[in-house]
Amino acid sequence: MTQSNRRRVRVAFGLSITFFFLWMALRGLDLSAVLVAVRQIRWSMLALAVTVLAVGYAIRSVRWWWMLWACNPDTELRACIWPLLAGVAVNNVVPFRIGDVYRIVAFRQQLRASAARLIGTLLIERILDLTVLFWFFLMGITHLKHAARSPAYTRTAWIAGAAIVLTWTVALTARKPIEALLGRAYRHKILRARNWASVAEERTRQLFDALNVIRKPSRALGLLAVSAVAWGFEGAIFDLVARGLSYREDMYGPWFAFASGTLSTLIPSSPGYVGTFDFFTMSALMQFGATRALAAAFAFIVHAVLWLPITVVGLTYVLFATSTSASFRASASTLVPTEKETG
Repeated sequence: MTQSNRRRVRVAFGLSITFFFLWMALRGLDLSAVLVAVRQIRWSMLALAVTVLAVGYAIRSVRWWWMLWACNPDTELRACIWPLLAGVAVNNVVPFRIGDVYRIVAFRQQLRASAARLIGTLLIERILDLTVLFWFFLMGITHLKHAARSPAYTRTAWIAGAAIVLTWTVALTARKPIEALLGRAYRHKILRARNWASVAEERTRQLFDALNVIRKPSRALGLLAVSAVAWGFEGAIFDLVARGLSYREDMYGPWFAFASGTLSTLIPSSPGYVGTFDFFTMSALMQFGATRALAAAFAFIVHAVLWLPITVVGLTYVLFATSTSASFRASASTLVPTEKETG
């Protein structure tokens, strides 16, 4: 199977998952009741939710800068903001998490970091995010009434907890064994014949240098604390939207919906996590007493708040930066004397 065919299969697979969960979310739903619930939203809460979203991403930018600064103290905070927003925006509209690749490839010079080092910081981001989200998810489960605590939630908690413990164990203790294993692979005659061994070893060193950021306990705890604050702001968006819709059941409902919906984005689907995010966010809020119509309105509004502002701002920057760079290159080319002019 060619690469293009594999890509088509992955796209088809992701879309099938999206349509399945979208059907699950909309099945038997009274759309008129959903529209009534949506119209009840208080715009002041919606505006506050967008403001909280901006603060949350500012904190994420600080976290990423801190990781890059630990590897290179010359890294500037302002250099990290737009790459982060642009990468998230591209992920929102393009499959296969191309936004992460774009963040690595397009901004290496601006961030003064190699691709391997940037990959390392993105891996740390994932570890920190999953750890914090798991904590929010676990807190939600503990506050579920026993009758609503389905075995699926318990199994998910055990699996996620075991995966996080294993990931932290590998990240903190397995550098030497992995480097030794890779070192033996780099000494293979094919790599040595093509002079790739030294390049591969250097990229591996840069990757592990970035991963070593969390091996220092004080820094790991600091990054976890910053991650908790950043995700706390995102969880507050769910809480604000629920308040704007006059949800008055259990206070933990919006926070459990936040953890469940965000963790569902790990499931392969379409860009923007359409279907998966909506279904799991709805289901989680319904576990805490929300009606199906209110839960659907809640999920769709939260999804719009999380998706639309960042996508518009990030893609505007991508398009503006691209067009500005092209104009600059075109202008610069007219200033460079040709051979005929210099001769």
